[in-house]
Amino acid sequence: MSSPPTVSVEEGDYEAVITPEENYEALQFGTDTDDAVYTGLKPGTKHCKAGYWGDQCDKTCNRGCVDGTCNRDDGQCQCAPGWREPSCAVCDDSHYSQNCSRDCGRCTGGDPCHNITGRCPSCEPGYIPPLCQNSCPVKKYGQNCALSCGHCADNVTCHHVDGHCPDGCGSGYLGELCDTECATGRYGQNCSELCGNCHHKAICDHVTGHCPQGCPGNFSTTLCKVCVAGLWGENCTESCGQCAGDGSCDRMTAECSAGCVAGWNGTVCQQKVAVGDLPRVDVVVVVPTVSAAVAVVVVVAVVLHVWWSKRRQDRTMPMNDMELTEGTSEDRLSDRYEIVSGASSTGRVSNYYVDAMSSPPTVSVEEGDYEAVITPEENYEALQFGNDTDDAVCTGLKPGTKR
Repeated sequence: MSSPPTVSVEEGDYEAVITPEENYEALQFGTDTDDAVYTGLKPGTKHCKAGYWGDQCDKTCNRGCVDGTCNRDDGQCQCAPGWREPSCAVCDDSHYSQNCSRDCGRCTGGDPCHNITGRCPSCEPGYIPPLCQNSCPVKKYGQNCALSCGHCADNVTCHHVDGHCPDGCGSGYLGELCDTECATGRYGQNCSELCGNCHHKAICDHVTGHCPQGCPGNFSTTLCKVCVAGLWGENCTESCGQCAGDGSCDRMTAECSAGCVAGWNGTVCQQKVAVGDLPRVDVVVVVPTVSAAVAVVVVVAVVLHVWWSKRRQDRTMPMNDMELTEGTSEDRLSDRYEIVSGASSTGRVSNYYVDAMSSPPTVSVEEGDYEAVITPEENYEALQFGNDTDDAVCTGLKPGTKR
């Protein structure tokens, strides 16, 4: 290889050395010296080509540098979108854009988005591709928001990921996703209402329960339901009569199957019965046998108790219950006093009445030489002895003893 050729620049007398070595830039000069001025270039100076830097031009500029070029001395450059300053290293897996300033969206499985555009290979369910940053629009859900929501209550949108309705299903629908219509003959919230009886046997609406061609008669106007108790006739606008039971009548004829309540008659129970025509009802009072027997026993016991108490009171009335006056007769006093007399050898005495106006008699008891004195003074008890000497024993009575 021959020595490098030289190019003479008249004004400045500088020389650029052109070499075939790799990573060196071949200096090109125009014929006009104003096209390129290499002030400071010494003869034999080497110059790195674009994309390389360093003393030996052996270092590659970072691929994140704008246009792939960097400072030939230190490698610094302006970073392109998708790379982070100052070294222009590529963004991490969760960031993208200029200086990695934006977050990636919901890429499937946590995959990284594109460091420059932010695009995901695919989105998680419930997010809009390609950036996967926004949830599905209203009434859409699932992978790539490709599925439509069911019929949610109050017409709200479903969950953007799994499609579930937040407040359950709307009227006329069932299922986890509220996408199943009520079975034939049912309608309403949770399909809990019955419908049918439509004209020409048409199917009622699963949402409203209405019959598309109306009702044949004897049913409510819009839902074609059987008349409720107490109503009958076309569209259930007529009221039943005074029917017994729950008050219901035949939906077609208004007849009361359970009869009429008291005071009404007729097949439809709308004729009021006069008071004199009402049947007499005999009221029988039944007294339970056991209760009556107990009551009788109680009454008898009370009567006997009162009688016995009165009898004892009459027999033992004290002396102070009688007031002695001048007009008190001997006969009346004799009813209140007794004397003790007729003592036998056994000390037993017979019963005699006392003469209240005479001196108190005395009774001698042989075996003990005792004497009982009966006086008409108040508050002394009248000793009573039976005719049989065994009725009263006076052993121990002292002469003049009061009782």
